[in-house]
Amino acid sequence: MGSTSFACGNSGGTFTADMTGYYYIRAQRLCRLDIETGETTQVETELSLPLESIADYRMADDVLLINVHTQYYLTDLCMGVVEAGTGRLLALADGMETYFLTSDGVMIQYSELVNNSDLVRTGWSGEAALRLEDVLPRTAEKRSWCVPMSDYQIVMGYDPKNAYNLSSFRLYRFRDTWEFAEIAKLTDKMDPGKVVSLPGGNLLALDYNRRGTKLALIRPELLEFESAGLPEETELSLTDTAIVENYEEQSVYVEVPEILSAVRERADELEQRYDITILMSNQCDSIIEQCGFDIQPSSDAALAAEEKLLRSALKDLEDSLELYPEAFFSQFRNEAQERGILVLLVANITAGLDDDNVDVLGVTYDMGDWYPIAVDVTTRDLPATYCHEIWHAMENKIMDSDPMLLNDVRWGELNPQGFSYKGVVEGYYNDTEHTYLDGDAGKESYFVDAYGKTIPQEDRARLMEYIMTSDYTARYLMEAPVLYSKMEMMIAAVRGVFDTDGWQEVHWERFHNT
Repeated sequence: MGSTSFACGNSGGTFTADMTGYYYIRAQRLCRLDIETGETTQVETELSLPLESIADYRMADDVLLINVHTQYYLTDLCMGVVEAGTGRLLALADGMETYFLTSDGVMIQYSELVNNSDLVRTGWSGEAALRLEDVLPRTAEKRSWCVPMSDYQIVMGYDPKNAYNLSSFRLYRFRDTWEFAEIAKLTDKMDPGKVVSLPGGNLLALDYNRRGTKLALIRPELLEFESAGLPEETELSLTDTAIVENYEEQSVYVEVPEILSAVRERADELEQRYDITILMSNQCDSIIEQCGFDIQPSSDAALAAEEKLLRSALKDLEDSLELYPEAFFSQFRNEAQERGILVLLVANITAGLDDDNVDVLGVTYDMGDWYPIAVDVTTRDLPATYCHEIWHAMENKIMDSDPMLLNDVRWGELNPQGFSYKGVVEGYYNDTEHTYLDGDAGKESYFVDAYGKTIPQEDRARLMEYIMTSDYTARYLMEAPVLYSKMEMMIAAVRGVFDTDGWQEVHWERFHNT
């Protein structure tokens, strides 16, 4: 039998049942690649929400289990099931911790409880939904795992006196009744989360011991199963139309107060010109509640001059965006030319940068295909903050594409021998050794200032911030050999990921090679 290779959008997909194609997610859409021709087509489905990844595939039925976005600006996911050949939506449901396809439906483990999650087995219609919680051992020392692409559930019990010692190991399945078989304990390092199903109905497990890792074959047909009783029937709807309705509502701009209408129009102009998204005032409410930081929207900050502050923040934003190459921010969009840079104009921001929460001027974080940048509009020198946070977004894109371009080992070789980043913000300003702006190292500097010594990402962002916003400072920073070399690595990383066609005078390169 011969072999073949093919290029695909990502390695997180799955082959089609006849092995002539490959399903995968690209630009949050389901795609099918024809292995023979190399052509990719988008699979039209009834599932209108953005897709994140393929979680499971049952070849016998050509059914895909897909992780689906439920929030327009956030990365919350739910379960979607699609008949790949027809695009028909079989299920769309939220609130699950894990879920896997079975021979005639899906096994769902709900996440309301930590150690004793509700377990439900159902067909696609939901009419035969069975709640299994009453027949599973419900003790605080029990954990259960669904085995992907099988009808089995692994249940492990722990010694109440020692959580690291396994007291039982059971394999559950559903036939006419809910059945279980005791399995001899392998070792305490048995990993039930890595049990996989094999053709023919067998299961393969990883067993860790002192001599290394071994494979353990579980053959259910050789086990003696006994009845655990009939599970309780329960009503369960697997198609929740409210998920789609809520998503569509979130995709529409929230109206700002009348006094901010002119400012909003100005933001719309900047969005069109630079291909970004800007939210302000009450438009940020639903996003900042779930982004992982304590952020106060300007509408809640009792700001007497919110309109004036936002107008000024937009002017500073425009001045900052003009420093970047033409169409630069369009490159943050996904392949469907959606999402990308998301600027949140807010008030106070508190970030957990170490053991304590710290007030910061801005924060950038990952959120799927969004690159959110939250900026405190009540602070001074916003252009510096914008450029600082935009670099963080640039670095996130670089790391998503080729992490080796900003490899920590290579970067660390540019630092003083024996140096290690603090990893915390508290007290950083007391350490001014090897710094340029708040020390006396001058051309022998390794860092712009003490803040750059907290983590590598801030080291780079601080350098880019000053290079972008101050000709005077940038010129002198580039006279320090180490800072010059650091900037050189950053420039190479940007050019290694971004499409530089048409770039001529690049602002952050203006004092480089001069």
